[in-house]
Amino acid sequence: MRWSSCTCLGLLIALITITSVQANTYDAVNDFTAGNNPSGQWSYLYSSTIGGLQTALTPSGDFPGSTNPWDWSGENVPDSVSVIKNTSGTPTTYESTIVQPTNLLLVDPEEDAADVQWKAPTTGIYDISGVFQNIDQSGHTDSHPVEVLLNNSALLPLYSSTISSSDGSATFNFDQLVAAGDTLDFVVAGSPSNYQFLSTGFDATISVPEPSLGLVLMGGLILRRTISYRTLET
Repeated sequence: MRWSSCTCLGLLIALITITSVQANTYDAVNDFTAGNNPSGQWSYLYSSTIGGLQTALTPSGDFPGSTNPWDWSGENVPDSVSVIKNTSGTPTTYESTIVQPTNLLLVDPEEDAADVQWKAPTTGIYDISGVFQNIDQSGHTDSHPVEVLLNNSALLPLYSSTISSSDGSATFNFDQLVAAGDTLDFVVAGSPSNYQFLSTGFDATISVPEPSLGLVLMGGLILRRTISYRTLET
């Protein structure tokens, strides 16, 4: 039996389609929208401690000194946990010492733990990269933890570091197998004795890497050899 050229072409197209699925990319800053929590794959939460019982932040008015309403707030100080997007187009200054650029969310935990959470839509090995950065220019920022957790589990953090005035930036980049419905929790934490000057800039990009062109070409070569073998058999 000979394979027709149409059949061969169809199989090759199917193989390429399977091996070159479009990569989905999620970005904490770009995906942030006002008025919805959760918003797509993202949620904005807080808890009393890292890995603790989570509560959804509720929408509030403008952050003091801000000209945009893109924030979520819990209670009054020292529990006014906030996650804010700067939509002004230029760096925005709050309370004279906090300077938020447009490419970072402002995450302020005060005495709690602020959590920007992402939920996986499908199972896969995701590429996870981003940064936590001190954006309070007062010089009084005490050391406070920043972590990336899987399913809000504080026992084995995927990433852990600290932010302070002297060590003001922590970047991360790793791959992680995540099941559909699992969450990645990007946490900035304070404490009852340390709730001032903790405003932290944050962004994360999460994506499924696209298969390489080499994989597609290899698949085509294997299919070609299979077709040739079948042809010789007949």
